Amino acid sequence: MPQPSLLLIAREWARIGSTGFGGPPTHIALLRRLCVEQRRWLSREEFLELLAFGQLLPGPNIINLGIIVGHRYFGWRGSVVAVTGLVPVVLIATGQIGPANGARKERVAHKQVRRLCGIGSRHSQAHATWAVAGRMDDAR
Repeated sequence: MPQPSLLLIAREWARIGSTGFGGPPTHIALLRRLCVEQRRWLSREEFLELLAFGQLLPGPNIINLGIIVGHRYFGWRGSVVAVTGLVPVVLIATGQIGPANGARKERVAHKQVRRLCGIGSRHSQAHATWAVAGRMDDAR
């Protein structure tokens, strides 16, 4: 199976995050197409196994699978890069929503960022996902 570059992982996760309107079912379909059919980073069985692990963890599937797939190829750096690819999407979303709120835009934008990022839960989610990704790498 071909090995992706860090830049490619960041670009693809940003693309899916920015075009995958429709929630988790859309993200799962786009991730399957990317990882299994187009790039062949994973077999169908591997993707389904990773998806099952990602769904056990709190948070969006796109973030969980980004952490796991990134970790598989580049360790913690790949996990960080995949999730970081989603940051522009968050910035665009808060930029579009914030100005419509007039004088309260900074306070509202701050709340929106906190809600979107889920600061505390993302920290624990990342640790749990890295632990699962590490165990899965050991099992291969």
